[in-house]
Amino acid sequence: MHLITSVALTLTTMIVATPQYAQNFHKNEQLRIEQAATSLQPSSMSTKMQSVQGILVNKSIASEVDRMITDAKKSGVMLTGTGYRSTAVQIGLRRQNCGTSQSDIFTKPEAECKPPTAIPGTSMHERGLAIDFWFCTDKNGPVYSWLAAHAAEYGFKNRTDEAWHWSTNGL
Repeated sequence: MHLITSVALTLTTMIVATPQYAQNFHKNEQLRIEQAATSLQPSSMSTKMQSVQGILVNKSIASEVDRMITDAKKSGVMLTGTGYRSTAVQIGLRRQNCGTSQSDIFTKPEAECKPPTAIPGTSMHERGLAIDFWFCTDKNGPVYSWLAAHAAEYGFKNRTDEAWHWSTNGL
């Protein structure tokens, strides 16, 4: 169990929700980390996730994500990023963005975190129903513009305080 916790904490330090991280992280390394994170999950969770053009998402939205990425590519826009994250990774993000106390991690309102970070167990990423898109740091670039114009066609909504965060419910 300590090995899993150690690996999860290592992954926590490597997988963060900031666009700066995403922009500096190589696609092959991201895929390796997603595969390692999936292998740490109980088999029931692993069977609910699917890698779609390098983004790990819930199987229930995989075909829509695939269509969205393919259609964006046809328009000259490259969509890539991170989707599913484990609860262990979410806890690590809360420590990083909200504080290290139990209260900070499990009860502090997400709006008080920098950047806003969902309480473990409530993140759409933990369900594989959200994607943080790389190269989408603000609302002025081509990735955001394409998503703003088209993401709803594929069932995605933007979290208005995070240009990069798109999910099935906007949270």
